[in-house]
Amino acid sequence: MNTPDPLGLAAAARAMDFGLPVDAAMLRRVVSTISSVGSHPTGFRAGGTPEDRAVTEFVAAEMHAIGLSRVGFEDVPVDAWRFRGASVSVEGESRFEGASMAGVPATGPAGVSGELVFVGDGRRERLDRLDVAGKVALVDWRHASVWISEIGLELGMRGAAAIVLACLDGGQRFQGPGALGTSVGRWHPAAPPLVTIRKSDALGLVELCRSGAPRVTVVLDVEIERHAEGRNVVGVLCPEQRGAPIVVGAHHDGWFSGAFDNASGVASMLAVAKALVEADWRPSRPIWFVSHTAEEYGRLDDDAPWCFGAWRQVAFAHREWGATVPFYLDVEASGRPEFPLLVLGPVELRRFAGGWCRRAARDGLLPSGWGFSGPSTGTHQWPFQLAGIPGLSLFNWHTDFERTDYHTTNDTIDRLDFKYLSGLSRLHVALLVAAERSVRDRDLLDYGARARDVARATRSLPGHETLAQAAGEYARDGSRRAFARLARAGIAVDARGETGYLYEQASRDVLHLDAALERIAAGDLRGAARAASRVGANDLQRWVSHDVQARTERRRLATRGSWSEKSHLTRSPDLWREIATLRAERGARPFGAWVPRSLERHRRRMDAEVGRRVARLASALSPGAGTR
Repeated sequence: MNTPDPLGLAAAARAMDFGLPVDAAMLRRVVSTISSVGSHPTGFRAGGTPEDRAVTEFVAAEMHAIGLSRVGFEDVPVDAWRFRGASVSVEGESRFEGASMAGVPATGPAGVSGELVFVGDGRRERLDRLDVAGKVALVDWRHASVWISEIGLELGMRGAAAIVLACLDGGQRFQGPGALGTSVGRWHPAAPPLVTIRKSDALGLVELCRSGAPRVTVVLDVEIERHAEGRNVVGVLCPEQRGAPIVVGAHHDGWFSGAFDNASGVASMLAVAKALVEADWRPSRPIWFVSHTAEEYGRLDDDAPWCFGAWRQVAFAHREWGATVPFYLDVEASGRPEFPLLVLGPVELRRFAGGWCRRAARDGLLPSGWGFSGPSTGTHQWPFQLAGIPGLSLFNWHTDFERTDYHTTNDTIDRLDFKYLSGLSRLHVALLVAAERSVRDRDLLDYGARARDVARATRSLPGHETLAQAAGEYARDGSRRAFARLARAGIAVDARGETGYLYEQASRDVLHLDAALERIAAGDLRGAARAASRVGANDLQRWVSHDVQARTERRRLATRGSWSEKSHLTRSPDLWREIATLRAERGARPFGAWVPRSLERHRRRMDAEVGRRVARLASALSPGAGTR
């Protein structure tokens, strides 16, 4: 005799024991289909393009076939950037295939021709010795500390007609065999067109530059449409259930084939939905499955143009989610067993995620191990958290991959292990089912972990006791409302794009200003320059002119409706002139008492800013604490 199982508890038990089967053939078929869609033979499917629309139609059809309800689209306004082709040709000799960075403008059909000048890593000191006006600059992008958009703007201000970009041996990107790379451009309107080429091709161009003055033609064919429409795809399991939904998401846009990043995540998300539908799991609340657009890129001339589809959904289309959705699961690049599983999320979810990852490791699902870390602005977990929603991003990652094949032509389906992806999808199922049950039992979030983290992080701050007391009150409150308040008002993005507590950037600025003043007092002006360059984004000083650094900072602080405007950015001091003096640069103002006076003035301002931000953090942890 069959016993009624109205809530699907048997299915839930199998899921939480990694026993719910996942359709491995479906995983391969979905990745194969999505990764084959591109505006160019090498791929490319950016938000708002015909390729974006084609993939959303496919994902919607899959959701219908699975049996999800209310399948449909949510429009996302984007600035579409559609790559059609790129090349660099040497006059009378070779032609090299190229790519570009999202947001870079087209050259026109005839391209841009001019003398090719090798400018090394593009730092200002080297450019000062070269004439790039009207020429094509060949850049070796070597250092992660400076984005190519700032080097591009500097070259544009100096009159360069175009840029050819590569990462030669030892560079931070595109080091994989035969890798042709791309990324988010964050391109400035005053910067010239840019084409990326392979390392092997660039080495030949460097040799030509050393032996003469070769002429090249750079061609970039892209279509740019401002105010285009990207689309998120949604499908719902058990829409008739009451209560705020749990949301499971992945992004379907991608660079080149984008099989790993992130057709694999969409495939896993759909496979999870199918496994739960076929098991007749009946959650206590609706489960939304979402394929997001514009994760890789969505806006022109924006300092943070990524994760835009998710931000638009949670901050505009469903504002009520921020105070009500109890959990978000973001499935990112998956299916590479040689990389560890990285889990990103707030400390309140570390215990929950860690318990399940340890179980998965014991069951052999995570052969390269796993690790937990705090939020990153590079995944959808971040805009959801900024809206007030606790969530996790899961993906395979290794720093070696970031240097070799990330965002390159090497992101192809043959690199994926679908047996491993199937096992990882079973972990995704277990996390989703366990989160739903934990929310039902009101014990998903570990509020005490936040209190302990605040106490540890603020131990040396003058306001430590107030913060520790407020964190204790946060833990005793232990409510979804308290989490949302802290997530919206207590976390910030620093000058390097990393997340942390409100005060952290300002506090580091104070420490580095103190160090600079100490080095000046000791007569070590070079050491003082090094310390000052660590304040905010002042490490740009050695790379670009004062005008470019100031423009970059203004754009960082002047956001246009993206998640970055909710990230409580710190206005750090502009120390370009002081650092130039400390380095004794040609044309800089002579060193004198004005330098320590200026640094001391900035130090007092940032010290006051630390105090204000500590009070705001205390209030975010416990209302009223910041006024005690």
